Amino acid sequence: KEEDPCAGISFKPHPSRIVDIDFEIVKKLLKTPNQKTFTGLRDYTFMLLMLDTGIRPQEALRLKIVDIGLNEKTIYVREEYSKTRQARHLPISNQSVMFLRRLIAVRHINWNKNAPVFCTFSGENLSSAHVQDRFRWYSKHIGYSVTPYQLRHIFALGFIKNGGDPFTLQRIMGHTRLEQTRTYINLVRID
Repeated sequence: KEEDPCAGISFKPHPSRIVDIDFEIVKKLLKTPNQKTFTGLRDYTFMLLMLDTGIRPQEALRLKIVDIGLNEKTIYVREEYSKTRQARHLPISNQSVMFLRRLIAVRHINWNKNAPVFCTFSGENLSSAHVQDRFRWYSKHIGYSVTPYQLRHIFALGFIKNGGDPFTLQRIMGHTRLEQTRTYINLVRID
């Protein structure tokens, strides 16, 4: 019988890829999109919603107008959009409501009602590759690399730093296990 060559060897845990980005860099990022254009307004609103809710970028890209409760100040992540296949409601701030209203108001009248909230200039689905390209362009402009997913991390770290409890964060983030949420808690404790 062969022995396991790895028996008795302890493996080093994989280091976290979560980066806490300085708020000054986030402010620079938010100033970069030209909100006088459709794409600039869309990109700014996308960034704002990510920072406000911690929604996954892919979930945000699939949101439809019917998923946005502007009066209720919530967005609904349907189970078919959710990475974990669990639906959830996320609260949104007055500022996010204001910019979502603006973005929805400038949609072309001929666009299908099913066009995603965050869509192309012609009302088509926006790919995550396109969003990554946009973020690379904005990052080059500000001289610091920021990805859409890092905005989710910024939300989670801010939530914990401001006294939010881990169980609420777990629900908001759509984590299936508390261990996923603990990563953020442990990073905040280090600071």
